[in-house]
Amino acid sequence: MTEFFTSDLHIGHTNILRYDNRPFQSITHHDQHIVANWCEQVREEDTVYLLGDFGMSHQQYLISIRRQLTGHIHLIRGNHDRKIQSQLRDSFESIKDYNEIVIQDEDAPGKHRSIVLCHYPLEAWRASYYGVWHLHGHTHGDTLTRRKGRLNVGIHLHNYRLLSYKDIKQLIIAQEHAHENTK
Repeated sequence: MTEFFTSDLHIGHTNILRYDNRPFQSITHHDQHIVANWCEQVREEDTVYLLGDFGMSHQQYLISIRRQLTGHIHLIRGNHDRKIQSQLRDSFESIKDYNEIVIQDEDAPGKHRSIVLCHYPLEAWRASYYGVWHLHGHTHGDTLTRRKGRLNVGIHLHNYRLLSYKDIKQLIIAQEHAHENTK
């Protein structure tokens, strides 16, 4: 089983193409591209943490897209997920506003890594100075001041692909090394 992380799919949200300068001719092409990439990466037994803004469209369309996505999906609500109705709500393993998870990692202190999940970027989070990482979305760009251990997992920032824990680890370690070299 692999853990994946992403955010800001914005399924069915026509204006996101212009807002994020997403390189698709139509929202249908955008949505199909995301579904294809997702299903290429994620197996049924994998776990996905979707950190908000699943979609903005009619519930039936969102349900049809959700049914195509593989894996066990945990939704961390974003600002565009507030009106999820029961039929779509029932298709997620869990729906929360905030979550803290632990992933087994032989290289981490204590052989596990704690991660804070929230749609919104946090300036400070529990144990941030003790190696706990923070993953988020929402900002639609990398405009925040770099903060050690914090990473935007927005799908549009990562070539419309989900990030595995291994990817996250590599990105955060590279970010930490870059931060150390600027001191």
